[in-house]
Amino acid sequence: MRAPLTEEEREFLSAPLTNTEAESASLPVSKEPQQLTAQQRRTLSQFHQAVAKQFSESLSEAVQQTVDVELVQVTDGTYSQFVHSRSQT
Repeated sequence: MRAPLTEEEREFLSAPLTNTEAESASLPVSKEPQQLTAQQRRTLSQFHQAVAKQFSESLSEAVQQTVDVELVQVTDGTYSQFVHSRSQT
């Protein structure tokens, strides 16, 4: 069982990848999406595992049955890649 996210981890996840206001004035806009760092992926995974565990416990209690919810994987990609992958299933 993993420990809940620390305040530092929550702040890390909620912080923007870049300071877009300051950088957009001086840097050209990149058409390439920014990739998540390994630490960001780990933190996202821990967060979603905790959510899955809480959801599993709540749902099990509500339906009076054992329910297992687990995180399969965390990947990064653009929103359009996600939408395209969902439309093919």
